[in-house]
Amino acid sequence: YDREWAVALLERVIVSLREECVAEGKGERFDHLKSYLTLEKGGIPYASAAAALAMDEGAVRVAVHRLRKRYRELLRHEVAQTLADPAMVDEELRVLMGAFAPPYSLVFQKQKS
Repeated sequence: YDREWAVALLERVIVSLREECVAEGKGERFDHLKSYLTLEKGGIPYASAAAALAMDEGAVRVAVHRLRKRYRELLRHEVAQTLADPAMVDEELRVLMGAFAPPYSLVFQKQKS
C-alpha cells in the first residue's frame, strides 16, 4: 500500500512539474530531462542532453539542477497536503523514501536545499 501511494504521489508531482514547464514553453526540455530526476549527479549524461536540446552543456546542468529543486519543492507541498501537522513533512518523506529502493530515493536526498 505504501508503495502504491508513493507512486501515485510521485506521478502527481511529475504531472504538476510538466504542466509548469509546458506553461513556461519548456515542455520539450522537460520531456528530455525528466529522466535525470532520479540519476545521481555523476550519472547524468549532460553532453547527450545538450546535443538533443541544442543547448550548452552548462545550461543543461543548470536546467537539471533547477528541475530537481522544483521537483523537491512540489513533492514537499504534495506531502504537506496529506498531513494534519505540516511539521511532519520530513518524517513523511522518510517513510515515502523507504517505499522505494534506488533510484527514486536519490530525489529525496537533498530535501533541505
